[in-house]
Amino acid sequence: MTEVMDLLRQELKTSSLGKISARVGVSKASLSMLLNGKYPNPDKMLEKVRAALAQKTCPYLNETISKEVCKSYCEMRIPINNPARMQHWKACQQCHLKGV
Repeated sequence: MTEVMDLLRQELKTSSLGKISARVGVSKASLSMLLNGKYPNPDKMLEKVRAALAQKTCPYLNETISKEVCKSYCEMRIPINNPARMQHWKACQQCHLKGV
């Protein structure tokens, strides 16, 4: 539970409550209640938040990937023997989502 709340608070540093609530598919009021510890039975809401915030759209691949997959692309060794992977690696090194 605290991991999801930490993820939500981290996301709020770079985005608005309205944008996050739209990604999650809930109202701003519900998300605000969750943040303030006043949401009744928060388990389902926390799962929705976790599922929505644990993914991002990769600008290079143009598809939704998990943050773990994104991180693995960013941190992989430079692929000197594969031109396609090299292009992807270069894009990751300059990506605005890197580390987010």
